[in-house]
Amino acid sequence: MPIHGYPGNIITANPTAPTVSAASGVWTTEQQLQAISQGNWPGYEYPISRSLRFNSADSAYLNRTFSSGDQQKFTLSLWVKRSETGARSIFTCGSSSSSYVQFRFNSGDTLYLASENPSLVMQLETTQVFRDYSAWYHIVITLDTTQATSSNRIKLYVNGSQITALATATYQNQNTDTYINATNVHDIGRTGAYTNEYFDGYMTEVHYIEGQALTPSDVG
Repeated sequence: MPIHGYPGNIITANPTAPTVSAASGVWTTEQQLQAISQGNWPGYEYPISRSLRFNSADSAYLNRTFSSGDQQKFTLSLWVKRSETGARSIFTCGSSSSSYVQFRFNSGDTLYLASENPSLVMQLETTQVFRDYSAWYHIVITLDTTQATSSNRIKLYVNGSQITALATATYQNQNTDTYINATNVHDIGRTGAYTNEYFDGYMTEVHYIEGQALTPSDVG
């Protein structure tokens, strides 16, 4: 008998959804790992180290202005857990509402990545939606505008798998610079160009790697 949220049949009669206190019955390894990722497995109730809680009502965010570096190749890796659906910004950078890079959950709960300069030069939006408040999502963005094949210039991964089902896919021209790692304000948790769309939820292990286009197996 299947349980909602755990693919496949639980290998036992009359299964009960797992909790941090008990997991009765016999479970497949895939189902156990999914329960662990959702914090629903005995022995796995613990705080996530180095995590931050962003409350949109408090307009909470982090920001920093960097010195200029490699603007053509980078990796951004982070874990997020949502507390509210709708348009919520994860990361942005830029100098104005017409010159920026933005990565966010869109109003329909898809993932959306765009860059303007001042016209739209890059835009990706998933068909998949992300509405599970109980789940941590590991998101990795890799950018390398030196690539000859346009679809290789930017890649989006969620939980280790590359997202290729895209509602919108517009790629930057080869060898173009981005606003990321330039002398612009970089914001985590809000759309800096508009000072809105504050993130609501948790983030942890936010890593920016300059000059390398890595994969999820490289950053974990």
